[in-house]
Amino acid sequence: MEKYLFLSIVSFLFAFFFISSVIMHFLWKSLIKSKCTTIGVIGNVKMKTSNGSAWHTPTVTYCVDGKTYTNRSCMSKIHSFEKGQKINVRYLKRFPRFSVVCDNTGYLSKPFLFSVCSAIIVYVYVFILIRLTISSEEISGRIIDMLLITTFLFLIVVNFISEWRMVNNQNVCTGKIVFSEERKNQKIVIAEYILGDIVYQTREMSVPSSALSDNPFNVGDEVMVRYSPSKPYHSIIADDIVPFKKAKAALILAAASGFKSANFEANSHENQQNGVKITVFVAKKLMNGSAFGIFVRRRSAPHSPSRCAPLAGPFRYQPRMASSS
Repeated sequence: MEKYLFLSIVSFLFAFFFISSVIMHFLWKSLIKSKCTTIGVIGNVKMKTSNGSAWHTPTVTYCVDGKTYTNRSCMSKIHSFEKGQKINVRYLKRFPRFSVVCDNTGYLSKPFLFSVCSAIIVYVYVFILIRLTISSEEISGRIIDMLLITTFLFLIVVNFISEWRMVNNQNVCTGKIVFSEERKNQKIVIAEYILGDIVYQTREMSVPSSALSDNPFNVGDEVMVRYSPSKPYHSIIADDIVPFKKAKAALILAAASGFKSANFEANSHENQQNGVKITVFVAKKLMNGSAFGIFVRRRSAPHSPSRCAPLAGPFRYQPRMASSS
């Protein structure tokens, strides 16, 4: 009786978080499509340091139909903000309080992130359900182990395909480095590029210090950017091939561990258990590498012919909509 009561409580909590995640997914999706924009004014600007980088978090005030709203969701380590500065704000017509500062195009990936969050919630719930409903610990343990192995292998394969598509993407344009910061034995680089009338940012590129002699990647330098035509915000600097190499190495290791596990399974039951343990161990190790980054990366769309908009005029940092002139 206590087990079913606990299961009911857990089911209710997971249902609540799942529904909340789905609602946020559609809210962000609607916000991206929304044509309602207004001009906000920056009030206070807070500074926060994380991983050696200074983040700027402005408080933006804007008015819709005579009512004043506040947005504090914008964070940037690339651009600074000044009090009294005007900036574009996008909001939902039915829920004006739900808004985003157009300066930060990172919000374009929010629907995908909440989709991943919903999948993780379902995944964890299935784990708990298996543990609570299957009385045999040995059987439930084997099911969970195989589920973990299958999931990790799936993520590794998807991550490899995503990275392969990006490094081989033929949709390119010119970008300009707007963030370059040296850290331990590496430099972190971010570039901006213009497609249409919108300014986008690439993902962070880590450059080993030993490779900086060929190209220092300083702020203001022009670089080639590869982007997805269907999701222009999904992009990389053309020289950013290290994640692809890591994804390839993870795929090879996963394939090798799977082959080893299959050989163990063919020999004996004891070796089968050892093979599962080895595969789980390798999968957990791969979680700490680049392969597990699929949870925060967007998959690129298949290649399609697309003409790249030229990088016209100087880069405009505020607001984040490119000049129409």
